[in-house]
Amino acid sequence: PFIETLSPMLLVNKEVVFPTGIMFETSMERENNTTVTMLCDLMTGSITHHNPYPETYRKHNWGGGFFYRTVHMCRGLDANSVVLSFPADERLWEFNLSTHTLTAHEGACQSVSSIKPFKETKELISDNPENAVEDWYYSQDNYEGVFSDPYRNLYYRIGRLAVEETPSGFNNKGVVIAAYDRDFSYLGETVLP
Repeated sequence: PFIETLSPMLLVNKEVVFPTGIMFETSMERENNTTVTMLCDLMTGSITHHNPYPETYRKHNWGGGFFYRTVHMCRGLDANSVVLSFPADERLWEFNLSTHTLTAHEGACQSVSSIKPFKETKELISDNPENAVEDWYYSQDNYEGVFSDPYRNLYYRIGRLAVEETPSGFNNKGVVIAAYDRDFSYLGETVLP
């Protein structure tokens, strides 16, 4: 598991839901060998793995590491679901914990433009020079966290906007916040100053 503020461990009913994934690029990545959600049943202790990265992750090289491989997650507004956000995918993914089904919803921000991979192809173990990946990351838009607001029945999604030059501080990209209703219909967005 990889746990942080935008990728929390969640207790939903009697299961703990963990975000997982891989932090490198390989041509061996398949739908069935790189899952991004781990469930631990607190009653039985059983652990199961679910949900692959979206197809674009298996097709292209996203630089490895945290920039585009981190899976962001929040509790769904439906009491028995979680919502996943991937940095290189405009869709939001709703994972139903009862049926173990994954449903894609439109989740694009109007301010986030086309996101291009670091490389179009992958090698068995991709060699991605750290400085080149960082420069590429800052030249691209991406998505980050998704948050649910049970009081207003809304979801909020963070987008990060490209900058012209690689900044000296970490992650000094512009920020856009988009709002969606409980059915993932786009409501609007604002770019933070």
